[in-house]
Amino acid sequence: MNTGIAALVACSGKAVNIPDAYADSRFNPEADVESGFKTKSILCMPIFDTQQKIVGVAQLLNKSSGKPFTDGDENLFEAFAIFCGLGIHNALMYEQACKLLAKQSVAMEVLSYHASAQPAEVDKIMNQDVPSADQLKLYTFEFCDFELTEDETIIASIRMLLELDFMNAVHTKQETLCRWLLSVKKNYRPVIYHNWRHAFNVAQCMFTMIMTGNMRRFFSDLEVYALLVACYCHDLDHRGTNNAFQTKSESPLAQLYGTSTMEHHHFDHCIMILNSEGNNIFEELSPDDYRTTIKVLEHAILSTDLALYFQKRGSLRK
Repeated sequence: MNTGIAALVACSGKAVNIPDAYADSRFNPEADVESGFKTKSILCMPIFDTQQKIVGVAQLLNKSSGKPFTDGDENLFEAFAIFCGLGIHNALMYEQACKLLAKQSVAMEVLSYHASAQPAEVDKIMNQDVPSADQLKLYTFEFCDFELTEDETIIASIRMLLELDFMNAVHTKQETLCRWLLSVKKNYRPVIYHNWRHAFNVAQCMFTMIMTGNMRRFFSDLEVYALLVACYCHDLDHRGTNNAFQTKSESPLAQLYGTSTMEHHHFDHCIMILNSEGNNIFEELSPDDYRTTIKVLEHAILSTDLALYFQKRGSLRK
């Protein structure tokens, strides 16, 4: 649209009020000729977005009274144009949000696929015998994982959960449990300390405290399970750097989470794995039990922030 009043307003960004269209040289009568319509008065207003960029033009033709548009009409129409601008802006934002959400869904689907254990890995673990806890020496704080292969750490993890009657209590399948453990292991990076073996050792230590320290007297079964799962997941996708590094380097993670940067990321990654197909070991729980379990899981993982420990160390020593 290169000619006409609407084009003029779109280019200038200024309202135009014409009392007699055919007496104004800016008016192009071609549209009237084609349509048979008779334009008399015109009120044309630019529509701005929130950045004051023109996104459209609103135009009124032929006031019903037959008189020209007044200053009052202009003020009212300007308010309407502002409303239109907000509506257009929100519609565009919504469209962008829908596209971004769709992109995120696709990305999450791809990520979940690659983050989850493959069927062959699951079958391999399921076909192996699970030694007793005594054979694996799981009931002692002197436990050492050095003699175990990577697959054997998964087998030992299954044994710990079997000792806690985990599968029967939460009604999960052995296949789901194996896939979840393998997926968690897969999502630890090969960093020096915060790796899968570290998570496995923390879980074994928690298991020993639960089983030999009478901790089950003070916790419900769901709390015990959530604590052990938190041990496995508390350093998921750790990059080998602390929260201070993330903040000072202004990393995307630091921008996403205000405090306890890595801990929030570990928890979110934990939930991502649980939400991946075939990995939700808690999916058979009731909605209330599921919420309770996830709440304990979140609290446990976020509590691993050393900054919180140092704040409470004095009171703990008392």
